[in-house]
Amino acid sequence: MTSQIKAGCCGFPQGGGKYFRLHGGRNYRHRYTDDELARLWELCSGEAYVLFNNITMRNDALRFKELTESKE
Repeated sequence: MTSQIKAGCCGFPQGGGKYFRLHGGRNYRHRYTDDELARLWELCSGEAYVLFNNITMRNDALRFKELTESKE
C-alpha cells in the first residue's frame, strides 16, 4: 500500500514553514496509519501546520498529537 501523504503539499514562501491539508488520500474515509503519521512527522521538520480533513480527522489528529509529543 502506498502512503497517502505526499511531500510538499503546500509550502510557505522561502522556507517559512509548511502546511499540510490531508483529505484522506483517494477518499475522505481513509484512516491514516501509524506509518503514515510517522512519515508526516518526518516531513514536518521545523514549523508546520497540519489540518486533517477526512471523516476520521479528530482521531487522526489526536493520534498525530500523541506521536509528536512522544518524539519531543
